[in-house]
Amino acid sequence: MKRFMQKAGISLALVTLFAASLFGQKMTAEQIIAKHLDSIGTAEARGAIKDMVARGNVAYTALRSGGAGGDGAFVIASEGDKSLLGMTFRTPDYPGETFIFDGNKTKIAFAVSNTRSFLGDYLFKYDNIVKEGLLGGTLIRGWRMHNATGTNARIRTSGKKKIEGVETLVLEYNPRRGSDVTIKLYFDATTFRHVRTEYNAIIPAQQGPTVDTSSQRRETRETLVEDFGDYKEVNGLTLPHSYKMYLRLDSERGTREYEFKSTFREFFFNQGLDPNSFSVN
Repeated sequence: MKRFMQKAGISLALVTLFAASLFGQKMTAEQIIAKHLDSIGTAEARGAIKDMVARGNVAYTALRSGGAGGDGAFVIASEGDKSLLGMTFRTPDYPGETFIFDGNKTKIAFAVSNTRSFLGDYLFKYDNIVKEGLLGGTLIRGWRMHNATGTNARIRTSGKKKIEGVETLVLEYNPRRGSDVTIKLYFDATTFRHVRTEYNAIIPAQQGPTVDTSSQRRETRETLVEDFGDYKEVNGLTLPHSYKMYLRLDSERGTREYEFKSTFREFFFNQGLDPNSFSVN
C-alpha cells in the first residue's frame, strides 16, 4: 500500500509538472485563434449562420467639444464577407454614418453636404480595416478570425497586456498587401473572447524648406479603438452586446477625440438579406 501511494504521488507530481510546463509554453497565434473561435460557439453553430443582423442604440460624443453629441440607432448587417454598419442620429449637422463592403469594394458614405465625418474620413483613408473583415469584430459574419488565412495575412503573437484589469493576449495583424495602419487584436487570456482592436497610423512630420527647427511640423497620429464587452449567448453563439469606437486624431492643429457607445438588444439570423443592402453604387 505504501509503495502504491509513493507511485501515485510520483505520477501526480509528473502530471502536475507536465501541466505546468504546458501552461508556461507560449501559445501560437493559431492556438489563440482556435480557442477564440471556440469561445464564440461550436463549429456547427458558427457554420449554421449565413447572415446576421445586430440592432441597438448608439450615442456619440465629441470629447473635446464641451460634450457635444447625440444619440440614435445602430444596425450591423452581414452576409458572408459582405457587411454594413449604419448609424443614424437625431442631429441635423450629423445625421449618421454608413460603411459598406460588398465583398470587393467599400463605400464610406458622406455624413453631410458631400463631406465625410472624421470617423468616415479615417475609414476612407484606411479602408483595408473594412475590407479585411476587422471592423465590427465578432458582430459581423465575415469576421476575419473565422478564416484568418483566407487573405494570407501575417498574424503573429505580440505578448500580453492588461486592459481595465483584464489580462489579454495580443495578436499583431498585417494584411497581405501591407497597411499604413498598425493593427493589434486583444483577446481575454481566460475566456479568449475578443475584447479590443487597435488601429494606429503615424504620418511623419513634414519639414519646411530649411533645417531651422521652427519650420519642422508635428507628426500626425491617428488612432481608432474598438472595444467589445457584455458577452451573452444568442442562438448558440456568444456575442458582445456592448460596442465602443474611440477615435483620436493628434496633429499640429491639436487633439480631437470622438466616442461612439453602442448597446445591442436584438439579433437576427438567416433572414435572407436583400442583396441591395450591400450595394456600393
